[in-house]
Amino acid sequence: MHPNYVGINPREKNISMEYVSIFDENLLLGIKLDRKNYYFYLATMHEISNLKLG
Repeated sequence: MHPNYVGINPREKNISMEYVSIFDENLLLGIKLDRKNYYFYLATMHEISNLKLG
C-alpha cells in the first residue's frame, strides 16, 4: 500500500518521515531511521483530522 501523503516532522532534531494512509479514517504513521543499526521503525501511529492534511 502506498501512502496518500508524505511529509517531514519539523519538530524532530533528526530527519523524521511521516506517512499518512487513509483507511476508514486518516492514520498517521511516523517512521524513523536508526542510523546506527541501519533500520527503519514505526515510532508513532495515530488518527489525524482532515484539517491537518490541508
